[in-house]
Order: sequence, then structure tokens, then C-alpha cells
Amino acid sequence: RMDFAVTEESGTTNGKFTSGSGDLTFAMSAENMTYTVKGTELKVDLTGPELPLPINAEIAETGFSMAMPLKKSDTPQNASLEVVLGGFQMAETLWNVFDPTAKLPRDPATIRVALDAKVTPLIDLVDPEAMAMVEMESVPPAELNALTLRELVIDAVGGTILGSGAFTFDNSDLDSFDGFPRPEGKLDVSVIGANALIDKLIEMGLMAEEDAMGARMMMGMMTVPGPEPDTATSTIVINDQGHILANGQRLK
Repeated sequence: RMDFAVTEESGTTNGKFTSGSGDLTFAMSAENMTYTVKGTELKVDLTGPELPLPINAEIAETGFSMAMPLKKSDTPQNASLEVVLGGFQMAETLWNVFDPTAKLPRDPATIRVALDAKVTPLIDLVDPEAMAMVEMESVPPAELNALTLRELVIDAVGGTILGSGAFTFDNSDLDSFDGFPRPEGKLDVSVIGANALIDKLIEMGLMAEEDAMGARMMMGMMTVPGPEPDTATSTIVINDQGHILANGQRLK
């Protein structure tokens, strides 16, 4: 637990942070580095003259994890990145600022992204001289060879997006995607509750009818109806010719 007070000419800002258990792991060698931090039951309370109203929020789970190679290699090496923000809740006073009639569901929100990758370091990333040359010559320090979206979850205000997929990258083709290695693979996405959320945003005055129409047209182009009401799915494929297809329809 941490309590603090900061006094300025405009007044005093008071804050309190509390949390449950947490973990921190760090390991580093000449070959690779891993870093993981996790926390539970984080609560924040802030009041002050610069704040229009007290800020009260809590997060059931937080996490950040990263693993990456450091040593120059001729073969692809493992890397990963994971970010978790689970069970985020705001106080009713904050919700009422932009949703006074409680049109939006106020269930805890969760964001979770997990990526696995294969990368080939072109230099020793802990060598200051090599890194300086990278900055001077504007060349990448590593090649991205493969990327797997192991998990994607965005669950908030009544809408949910789920995703997973995998791509490989051809670093010899930097023309097809404007200087970026040409990807090849597939991404699967599910969307739940999008139309109901758009309707509520229109009722609240946070989205104009024409903007909603554009969003729905884009969804219609990129997705197909799911098995349940107000659900949609999409399969995005990039083939070996650099063509982008959404549910079989070519977009590029």
C-alpha cells in the first residue's frame, strides 16, 4: 500500500494505491533476455484540485511478459510478448460522467494479447557500437521471420473481439508491402455484440449516424454473420502472391 499527498499552489492532490500479490522475473545472458511482471488486485484512488472528480478504479490482474534474443544469429530465434489487463472496473461516478443513464454494460473489462515470434538478430543487441551503426544507417537490427497471435481478447462495454492467427515473412520481398517483409498466413477474428454497442453509442450521442453507417459497411466488407445473433467472424488470408483476402473476397 502507498499513500501520498502533493501540495501545490492550486491545492493538495491525495492518492492511494493498494495491491495484492505480485511477481517479477528477470533473466539475462549473452544470448537472450526474459522479463515478466504480474500483479493482482490493484486499486487506485485519486483526488485533487486538477481532477474534476475523484478517480477510483481497480484491476483484478495485470501482466507484461517479454522474451527476446540478444546475440547475432544466422538462424531464427524465439521471441514472445504478452500483455494482460484483466478485470478493469471504474467507480460509478466515473461511468456517470459519459454514461449517466447507464446504457453501456459496466461489467469488468479485459484486454489480453499474446504473441510468439521467430526473429533473426542481425547484430548483437547489447553491443553499443553495433546499435549506434543501426541508428546511423537506419537499418533494422533484426529480421522478423514468423509471428503467431496466440491469443487476442478485447472484452469491454458489451462488445468482444477474439482473434488468433499465424504468419511467416519473406524478407527478400520488401516491395509488396512498401518496405515491410511480405507476410503469408491467416488471421481468424470473431466479433460479438458490435451492432448493439454501436446502437448504444448513437443513443448516447458519442457516435454520429453517418459514422455508424461507415463502421457497419466496413464490418460488412470484412466479416460474415456468425451462428448467433449480433456475432460476426472473419478470416483474413495473405497468400504467397501478396494478395489480401477477407472471407475469400480479395481486398488487395
